[in-house]
Amino acid sequence: MTLSKLSLAVLCLVLLVIGFVFGFLGGFFSHIPDTGNNLDRLQSLTKDADETISRRLIDEVNPENIRHYLKHLTSKPHMAGTPADKETADEIKRFWETEAVLDRVQIYPYDVLLSYPEQDSPNRIVIKDVNDRDLFTTQLYESILDPEQNQSDVVPPFNAFSASGEPKGDLVYVNYARVDDFIWLTESEHIDPNGKICIARYGKVFRGDKVLIAQRYGCLGMILYSDPADYVLLTNAEDVYPDSWFLPGSGVQRGNVKATFAEKYGCIGLILYSDPANYAIDDKDAVYPDSWFLPDSGVQRGTLNMEGDVLTPHYPAIKSAYRWPKNKTSLPRIPVQPIGYDDARVLLSNMTGPEVNPDWRGKLKITYRLGPGFKNRDWKTQMFIKTHTKNVTTYNVLGFIEGAIEPDRYVLLGNHRDAWVFGALDPTSGTAAMMEISRAFGVMLKTGWRPRRTIIFCSWGAEEHGIIGSREWVEYYGKMLSERAVAYINVDIAVQGNFSFRGRTMPLLHQLMFDTAKQIPNPDPDEVSAGRKTVYDTWLYRQPAVDKRGLKTGVPIIQNLGSGSDFAPFVTKAGVTAVDIAYNYDRSLGLSSYPMYHSAYETFRLVETYYDPTFAYHKAIAQYWGELGRRLADEYILPFDVIQYGVSLDGYVQSVIDNYGELMESTRTNTGLGFLKEAVTTFKEASQQFIKDLSTVDTSNPILVRMYNDVMIQIDRMFIDPNGLPGRPFMRNVIFAPSKHNSYTGSTFPGLIDSLYELDRTKTMIEEEEKGEVVKQQIAILTYFIEAAASSLRNILI
Repeated sequence: MTLSKLSLAVLCLVLLVIGFVFGFLGGFFSHIPDTGNNLDRLQSLTKDADETISRRLIDEVNPENIRHYLKHLTSKPHMAGTPADKETADEIKRFWETEAVLDRVQIYPYDVLLSYPEQDSPNRIVIKDVNDRDLFTTQLYESILDPEQNQSDVVPPFNAFSASGEPKGDLVYVNYARVDDFIWLTESEHIDPNGKICIARYGKVFRGDKVLIAQRYGCLGMILYSDPADYVLLTNAEDVYPDSWFLPGSGVQRGNVKATFAEKYGCIGLILYSDPANYAIDDKDAVYPDSWFLPDSGVQRGTLNMEGDVLTPHYPAIKSAYRWPKNKTSLPRIPVQPIGYDDARVLLSNMTGPEVNPDWRGKLKITYRLGPGFKNRDWKTQMFIKTHTKNVTTYNVLGFIEGAIEPDRYVLLGNHRDAWVFGALDPTSGTAAMMEISRAFGVMLKTGWRPRRTIIFCSWGAEEHGIIGSREWVEYYGKMLSERAVAYINVDIAVQGNFSFRGRTMPLLHQLMFDTAKQIPNPDPDEVSAGRKTVYDTWLYRQPAVDKRGLKTGVPIIQNLGSGSDFAPFVTKAGVTAVDIAYNYDRSLGLSSYPMYHSAYETFRLVETYYDPTFAYHKAIAQYWGELGRRLADEYILPFDVIQYGVSLDGYVQSVIDNYGELMESTRTNTGLGFLKEAVTTFKEASQQFIKDLSTVDTSNPILVRMYNDVMIQIDRMFIDPNGLPGRPFMRNVIFAPSKHNSYTGSTFPGLIDSLYELDRTKTMIEEEEKGEVVKQQIAILTYFIEAAASSLRNILI
């Protein structure tokens, strides 16, 4: 090449770069309102949020609108994968297009494997005599206690992803079917559940974990029920819904139960029931429809699957996806069926064997016995389960408000749309609240306001079958979310009580959650009369955080995120900072959940009569949800609390010491936390310097501010391990993940805690050495990730 040609090439390259730069700036500034001159455009880049929008947005929320949306959406069942599910997706789309008038609305379909019972041949449990005659059969449907229930498309009680089959055998009572329950049963009572049908009460841990544990111990099947001890707090067993909010005896909790481990010991089935000890209160005098408590025929539905489509693990369930054969999946291999506590009473009262210890007693007013089998040794329990899987399409609906300055940074507000039956609490209370807050944002848009960053409203499909819609979307857009998502704010059940606000999040958002609660008017008139004017005031008064000495810390309780709702894939896969909010019942009552959870009694009447007659609590959640989202989308410098992250990490280390310090000192594996402590100290120092630098940043430089914001956005991403947690490749967050032994609860340092839990249960020196090595590896992994996160805070060169 001659010199002249080289010079020409260099000149062309320079012109190309200049053209690219001007093209980029032109594209960037094209999102800025045309104010007439470049100075105004630059100033618009650096302006902070319009604080007047806060009060206008909060005041715009109308509880009567929420009432109207909820009544309409709960007028018929809308289970995932059914025609009603698609109808509700289309309704949300139309609402966002015509009522909220969002910038853009899009439906995202996914082809997934879901699970259903036979509508014409419902599942049942039968007591058989020696001649194979039916002596007793469980109810096929819940009793109709409310005219709203009387619809032909109410799904009969079932647990999604249960295996089908007709196992027959002796019955064994396994309490809550936790690991420790089976250990006590087998080692202290010397009762072998292998080859038996287990009956367990709902509560304490995720139902799918109950199944996988029962499967490991060899149960042929599992029966689940809601004991009144967990769902009905009363003295008069007849005073349940419709006369109160308590679960009636026919009430059945549906739900998914997908297990992830292979059978080991040979139980042939599992029966789950709602024990009154978990779903009723002694000093209450009614159950549904006279109160909010579960009646004795109430049954809790549910899935056995935790996250995502089982045929396309790790990848989105689009049409081109490779799908695993069903026999290669981790679906349960034992039949599982939920029943009401009326039916559980019959089964349990006829059992033989030793009487249970006090901790295993529910409130069915019977003598609880372990079994195996019935008093009449010729009687057997047989399950007739026809639950089956089916390939269907589910739909996510997303509505967009494009950001004026940073349209490539996203604040997401989400709620799932599908319900096991009517779903007036779970999830439609949240759906109605999201509809209203999206409408309120639409009103703000009409006044000329537009958020700095893009706001995305998300209506997820198929959450009840195992967090499927949101997981598939995160799997598809995960890389983009890792770069661009600011935060995800989830509301599953907006109102499950009226006692106090409940918040779950990660350390970056603790302070913002407190500050936002101080802006929202208190929906409880009695609390206002007592001088507690805001949501924060009652939250602090009724739910104060305490230290390990039992002393109040001066702020309300904020819980860690576990799983069980659509925030999970954002946290555990993409590392997006997330929040989950609700109005809650008084947890000191001892209820495992709100009494009507996943039953056919979750109707509009239940909400209007017992939970929120004026819809003031729904209004408060919508206001909080919208204002939290607005601040994250609109404030120039993101309101993240980096220093709190270091403080929280310090607390997590101390929690390990408090719970397992003696174990680590007593084992021969020499497991110490010295390097981990040093890493946390390094992070704390880096976070303090970062905030010091941020406090003096030149806010007239939008590029510099964005650099700082992006560092804060990436903090939670820094804790994503592509290798996943031990034995749980789907869970990639080394700081926050669901507990391995209860997927509903959040665990900090999950890989380390899981390995210490298993180390604590070793029985031989060889096991202790093996588990000790895993503990040391997990400490090293945590140390590395915390040091790397600290480096990300330090590496801003100005």
